[in-house]
Amino acid sequence: MLHVICRRRNKLLVTGILIFSPLVHAQECEPINCDCDAIPRKKLAALCSMRESQLKSSCLETNKISRFCSVHGPAASPIAIVTQIPEVDLSDIDVNAENRKIATLYWSLRQDINYSEDAFKDGDLLRAYKILKITKRNLDNLFVSQHRAGGALAEREKSKKARSAWKNYLSDNESLAKHVNKYARAIVADLNKSAQISQVHYDLAFLILAFAGDVYEHTGFVAARADRHVRAARAWKSASKMSSEQLSLPVEGIASRVVIEDIQEIAAARLHRASYHWLKGDKEDDAEEVLRLSTEFVANQKLLDEILNEAPSDASGQ
Repeated sequence: MLHVICRRRNKLLVTGILIFSPLVHAQECEPINCDCDAIPRKKLAALCSMRESQLKSSCLETNKISRFCSVHGPAASPIAIVTQIPEVDLSDIDVNAENRKIATLYWSLRQDINYSEDAFKDGDLLRAYKILKITKRNLDNLFVSQHRAGGALAEREKSKKARSAWKNYLSDNESLAKHVNKYARAIVADLNKSAQISQVHYDLAFLILAFAGDVYEHTGFVAARADRHVRAARAWKSASKMSSEQLSLPVEGIASRVVIEDIQEIAAARLHRASYHWLKGDKEDDAEEVLRLSTEFVANQKLLDEILNEAPSDASGQ
């Protein structure tokens, strides 16, 4: 049973689930863009541009993208974020039908999580793991359907209806995240108090934290579409916390240093995205806090120096 993240050519493999990685176009060395102009703080935007230049230079030399943007804007690539915005054809979408599908997916997700919880409480950890792993598909389908419905409304210039839809999705996603987080707390607590940890117990803990991180990432994206930047920042910070907790699991469960580095990159990228939304929400102190936290996962002394030394007059938008 595979329970770790590992590099496999141009994809990341998380607890047996293949996910799209920003490195998927590494061989083609497509244009790198960290979306630095979107960052509403001059020195951090300059730091973003410096990193982007480094990535481009390295790519020209090696013909591959080997690292990620650090501080970045919302349209940045490559970034170590698990979720990718789906590319969908918005021209012929029945929004009402899509919303009915979304409601069904929410119901199905909650039911499946409850089934997994029941199995966990009964001590059937393998069944709990298998149910949760299958449930990930519905989570991905939900995210796609939300972007189909919300995107179609925006495409048809029904901006008020689109904002209303995104706000509704946000409330539902936050509720789902709370549910999954509660389940994750129970599994991790049970793991930590166990005298002997079975492989399936570790796998389940690793998977629920990855699953919760994905839910929080989705919530962050949806909050941004609803123009709720503070809630987006909180979601991204929570997503990073899930990565941090994966790193805190018993070390014998992680196969290699490469695995640890991958999770660290994801944790840092989630905090970088949180910082962007804190800045958009005029929460300078919170933005600084998560940027400091990000240096614990990916060492970046220059980033920390920029945060500490930046004068208040330099914290305005560009």
